[in-house]
Amino acid sequence: MKGGRIRGQGTYGCVFQPKLKCKKKRGQDDVLNRSNSMVGKITLPQDAENELAIATYLSTIPDAKLYTLAPEPESCEPQARSRQVEPDLEVCQLLADTPLENTIQIEMPWGGYPLSRMNLHPSSFDFMKFTEQILTIGSFLLLHKICHFDLYGQNFLFDKNTVPKLIDFGFAFRADEITSEALDSRWRQLATDHDTETPEVSLMLGVQQDIPPSFTIHELQQNKPAVQRLAVLCGVVPAEWSADLQKWSEQSLSFQNGDWTTCCKLYWPGFDAWSIGAMLLQIFEIQVSIPEFKVNPKIIPILKGLCEASPVKRMDALEALNALVDGSHAFVSAGSDGAAWISEKQRLRSLHS
Repeated sequence: MKGGRIRGQGTYGCVFQPKLKCKKKRGQDDVLNRSNSMVGKITLPQDAENELAIATYLSTIPDAKLYTLAPEPESCEPQARSRQVEPDLEVCQLLADTPLENTIQIEMPWGGYPLSRMNLHPSSFDFMKFTEQILTIGSFLLLHKICHFDLYGQNFLFDKNTVPKLIDFGFAFRADEITSEALDSRWRQLATDHDTETPEVSLMLGVQQDIPPSFTIHELQQNKPAVQRLAVLCGVVPAEWSADLQKWSEQSLSFQNGDWTTCCKLYWPGFDAWSIGAMLLQIFEIQVSIPEFKVNPKIIPILKGLCEASPVKRMDALEALNALVDGSHAFVSAGSDGAAWISEKQRLRSLHS
């Protein structure tokens, strides 16, 4: 195998199976394993560094492979484009602006297909089971103080048993290690229609571009699909949603002071929670349009909780999982670390009420 067909692409690069040809190291034909069960992902060096750091941490956590697909510790530099035989290089968006030689290729197991390839008809797709699976992955991250910071449907891969695992940790950070320098490599361009980006991060991005929070909030209310879905599917009043976000922006000292590091240290559990909620709303919208789908009464409060405008009020993944399963999952059962987390979260929230 001399190269591979493109399997997907996202925020940080493109995935090929088998991997692209690598530059040789002394005594080696190729740095990475050529197994057809593995894929190669080309990405920018900084993103590869971030992803490999999280992968190293995940490798120390028992059962991490139940919930995540992280890259192998080895990486390589792809050979020049002229030496590749891969026909799909032309459609890799990363390479429109970046020479292949300036990327890094990392290796990871082939984990299955993204959400966009799933049959979402209720006859073959159990929305409530899926919700529990995704919240379980989010809870695993919380319990190990990891913020993925780029959760959306294409970053979950489903195996032959439709069990999802989370991929693409190039934006992820460990909550107890976040610094201003780490944030600098993770900021995006402001886009108020970016559905799975948490609204408080949109406000931070706006302030950095000298855009008043009130203007960004108005644009979020008008443009963010999750806000529109909250209104149509869950009965949330968009003006009230905006008012909650405005109130938080005026009362948060770290936000008012432009102290983004402290802001992220305080509110990181809600970042992935919003992303999960927005993704679930997308799928819920599809489900309710199908006559065979029956709405479980538990789901509306959970969707509203995950997508609260204020990060102080927002449910995190552990709280949402607990609400869904009534404490019956091991992550949130009595005496668990998750139960202690939820209790402390509720105590802190009561101080702001």
